[in-house]
This record gives sequence, C-alpha cells and structure tokens, in this order.
Amino acid sequence: MTTCKHWTRILVALLAFAMFAAACGSSDDDSTAEEAPSVDASGTGTDPSDSDDDDAAATDDGGDAAAVTDDGDDAVEAAEDSDDAATTDDAVTDDAPPSGGVLTIDIDSGPQEDLSNFNPYMIRKDRGMVGGLAEPLFLPNLASGELEPWLAESVVSDDGGLTWTVTLRDGVTWSDGEAFDSEDVVFTVEMLAANPDFSHAPSVDFGSTTAEAVDSRTVVFAHPEPSPRWALSLFGNPAAGSTFVVVPEHIWSSVDDVITFTNENPVFTGPYTVDDVSASRIVYVRDDDWWGAATGFEDLPNPSELHWVAHESEEQKVAAMDRGELDMASNVAGPTFQALIARNSDVHGWTDAPPFGSVDHCPRALHFNNERVPNADVHWAINHAIDRDALIAVAYGGAGGPAQKSRTFFPAYTQLLGYVADIEAAGLFDEYPVGEYNPDKARERLAAAGYADGEFSLMVTAVDQPSEVAMAEVIAEQLQAVGIDADFEVAAIPDFVEGIRVGRFQSVVFFLCGSVTDPYATMNYYHSRWLPEEPGGEQGGPPWWNRQRWGNDEYSAIVDEIGTLQPGDPRISELVVDAFALWLPDLPEIALVQHPQINPFTEANWTGFPTEADPYVQLVIATPAFHQILHNLEPAG
Repeated sequence: MTTCKHWTRILVALLAFAMFAAACGSSDDDSTAEEAPSVDASGTGTDPSDSDDDDAAATDDGGDAAAVTDDGDDAVEAAEDSDDAATTDDAVTDDAPPSGGVLTIDIDSGPQEDLSNFNPYMIRKDRGMVGGLAEPLFLPNLASGELEPWLAESVVSDDGGLTWTVTLRDGVTWSDGEAFDSEDVVFTVEMLAANPDFSHAPSVDFGSTTAEAVDSRTVVFAHPEPSPRWALSLFGNPAAGSTFVVVPEHIWSSVDDVITFTNENPVFTGPYTVDDVSASRIVYVRDDDWWGAATGFEDLPNPSELHWVAHESEEQKVAAMDRGELDMASNVAGPTFQALIARNSDVHGWTDAPPFGSVDHCPRALHFNNERVPNADVHWAINHAIDRDALIAVAYGGAGGPAQKSRTFFPAYTQLLGYVADIEAAGLFDEYPVGEYNPDKARERLAAAGYADGEFSLMVTAVDQPSEVAMAEVIAEQLQAVGIDADFEVAAIPDFVEGIRVGRFQSVVFFLCGSVTDPYATMNYYHSRWLPEEPGGEQGGPPWWNRQRWGNDEYSAIVDEIGTLQPGDPRISELVVDAFALWLPDLPEIALVQHPQINPFTEANWTGFPTEADPYVQLVIATPAFHQILHNLEPAG
C-alpha cells in the first residue's frame, strides 16, 4: 500500500497526452462535449467485484498512454518502450494465422497468475469465458433492456415468483458432443448451493432454492417465499464474473473438490474451444460443429480464432493496437483514447466524441466506513468540499461533462433515472444537495460537527486503478483546502478487498454495481442484515455489501417491502423516495460520477462493432453479451 500527494503530476500527464496527440496527428473533429447517454438496461444483483470495468478489479486498466520526453523527436517513447514487452512469444507474432481470421482482444483485468484456470466460479471470466467458451441461459442486453434467450427459450412464473419454470433450447450440445439438458442445470444449482465459498458465483441465494428436472428441457425452481426478482437477479447480470454458467454434469460430478478444480481442459457449449494457453495469451479456435450453427439458431461467428492477450500496462495495449496486433482494448482512460484516435483513423469507440464510452453499470462513489466516520455533518462537509468538475477533468480528461455527475448510487440507465426523477420531484435534492460544491458550506458543516481547522483527519483509500487513484488524490487535496487533515493511499486489489471486509479503511473511492433496471439490488446492499454481528467485526455478507457499515431499520424495512413487489410496480417509486428521505440526511456515501467505459476497437481487420450509432448491444468485453458482438463481426474490406 502506498501513500502519495499532489495531483499536479496528473495534470502534467494530461498535458503530455495533449502534446502527444499534437505530435502524432490532428483531428478534424472539433466537437464539444455531449451529455453522457442514458440507456435501457436489463439485470440486477451484480457483484461489484465483477464489474466490467468491473470487477474483483475495477474497470480502468492502465495509466498514461505516452509521455512527452525532453527530446521533441521522440514524443511516443513510452509506447515504443512497450513494444519489446508486447512482442514476446506470448504476443501476436509473424507465426500467427493470417489477418482476417483472428480477432485479438485485450484481457480486461490484465496479467493473471494462471490463465489456464477455467473454473467459471473461481475466476472473473473476463477472458472470453462467458463470451466465447461458455454461454448463458439468457443474455442481458444493456442496450435494448431485454433478457434475450440463448441456451434457454423462456423463463416464466405463474404464482408471483414462488416457482419459476425454465425451458431449455432444443438441440444444444456440449463441445464434446454430449447433450446439454436440464440435469446439467440442476447439478450446477445444487453445486453452487453446496459450495458457498465459490468466489465468483451469482449474487443469488442458492441455498434456499430447489431445482427439479421435469424433463430433459424443463427445470422448475422453487422458493420458500415468493421471489419476484429471481429471474432478473440470476439471468440479468451484465458482468462476466457473476454470470450463471451451467457446467457439464458428466464431467463435474466426478470432481472431488470443485473449489480447487482448475478445469484446464474445459468443456462448454460455446462456439469456441481452448487451443493454447501461455503466460499472457489464450487462443480459442472456432468449433465448426457448434450446436447453434447445426440447429440454425445462429451462423458460426466469422473469426476463426480468438486471441485473448494480457497487457502489463495501458501503454502496452495502446502500442499493440497501433501496430495492428490488437483489435479490441478494454477500459482505457479518456485522454489515452483521445490521443489514440487522433493518430490512428482506424480506431474508434462507442462514440468518438465525449464521453467516448457507454455508461458503465457501476457508478463511482466515496464510501465511508460509518463505524469510523459516523458523523453526518462531516459527510455533508466532505460532499460540499468535492469539486466533481475537477474529478472529471483529471480522472477522465473531461469526458462526459455535467451528465457524468451522480447524485445517487444508481447508474444512469433509463429505468433507474425515473426513480431519480421521483426523488428530485419530492424536493429531496433541494433539501439535501448532493453534488453541490460549496467550500463555505463545507466549513460550516465541519464547525457544526465540532471540528476546528485541521482537527478532523481522513484517509481516502483507492483501489489500484487509474481513475480511482486520480479521484482519491484530487479529493484529498480538496478536503485539505477546507481544513480537513486529509491524505490518500493506494491499495492493491487483494489488500483492498480484505480491508473492506474487516473494516480497516475510513473511506474508499470505488465503484458499486447492482441495479440496472430495478432499484432493489443496489438498495439491498445497505440493508442492516449485512452489518457485522459486532461493531468492528467482519462483514455480515460479501465484502461489497454494506461496505459502508451503515444501518437504519426503517430503511431496511422499506427495502424488504420493495423485494416483495414485482419489478415496475408503481408502489416502488413511493418507497424509493421514502428510503432516500432516510438515506440522504446521513449520507453514508457520496455519489461522484458515472463512469464511461471506453473500449477502443480498430476496423483494420473487422467491422460491425457496436457503437452509439448502431447500439445492438453495449460495447463491453467482459460480459456474456459479447457473443452478440462476435456474431456481428465481418472481415474488413
């Protein structure tokens, strides 16, 4: 864990980006910033550790794309220095198959200890696990707001959620030729129920669910109480890491320990199989006998091979894309993307104008540990001390403008924005102005809390990801400006997760993933049931749930009532307003920004990527909906 000060070095880096872009080429597009779009979305109950930005890691992966050196003839030294590292035997080389047949994709979370582990419930699944090898029963399409049938044809409940019936698609087979059927689904559910230590299982209570195979294509799920959101929670998760993946019973039933099982020769149902694994690259080859093509469900995807490459840094992935060795990069910073498209006309994003990326389902916030920082006046003082425009300028290069700011813990998706509008219509944001930058008010609230200048101290901890680190550094500087003795530190992901679990930190800059259509999932994270049994103890649930250690029994009762209602019930709007009337006075966390997920692609080899102009699905890599991208790609030229 490291502690740093002075965010002026970040501004220098941004200046370097501007000079870099000027040195490498200019753009004819002088478009001004546009509002970040809101989108329809489907799904709920996402584990923040699986965020597509997100996830046990955050979305942003990398740092400055290049640095300006003293020698004006070499403005791209950082990118060139990364060439040697990127052209090892683990990168795409002259021995690779001919261009046009291969799609090369950046692994979202970068280098990993063991790329040969294909246990879907012990890894993030961000290396094409659920977007190439395995397939979900339903695809959550954040662009359309629909649950689209894939391995299954339908999921219905006729009794208010007490039972749910899933009908599987006919003709599905595993990659080894065995039939995929309802017994595989039942086996997987029972395996998840019996093994709560899986680190990347869906955020669903399998222990209270029973699954019965009625016939080879029909599974009935039964619950002890009505569960109107069960299908949405299990199948609507947009993050790869928490996707419900069915495993083959004929293989896994003979595994002694499914937790430690690495599944190095994986059998799934997807159109690709594993061909080769090295230290930083995985090669998938297309299965021309894939069931989907055989049954007429979908044509075979055009790429004959998928090369998933782990890059050590943002510099390395940008250099690889410039050399034509990378077709899709994941989660680059706004300034990096601007410099990249300025010098390479083949590279694009969701949009080539701000905010550049589609809205991520995991907004960023400053989360207080309310056991260690319990004073609401202090929370509100910090709210008024934070200048979100400065956060956006430094962490995102200005991408997104005012629409990128947040006032709640919800992502800016159409259905959820309706609930935010209800909160505003009730006058709660007038009474509790989240996001208002007013240093004088900050000092007044500090005085009300009993703290004179410099008497209150706060450590702001950021997970080791660029946007979070940049925001933590700016926040610490801004808090110092109003008299708070503030500093920031950076924690590696394992230390960060453990620190949240045991309540080590005072405050953290991080993301929160949950709701994308219905408010229940995110609101449930703050339920009192997830508090430690004793103050200062370990979390009562997963470390992401109620990391704020904030409890309010009346709020929790409201969340319980929402949980009994069908998604879309008009009563939910009233209850959300009532809950925020309890939440806002305490302000147990401070909403900061909506995160634009910027995933550049090049059209040098392939066309057909989703964009704002053609939003058939969001431009996200670590998601089961990546299957739809694969089936839409066409060779360039």
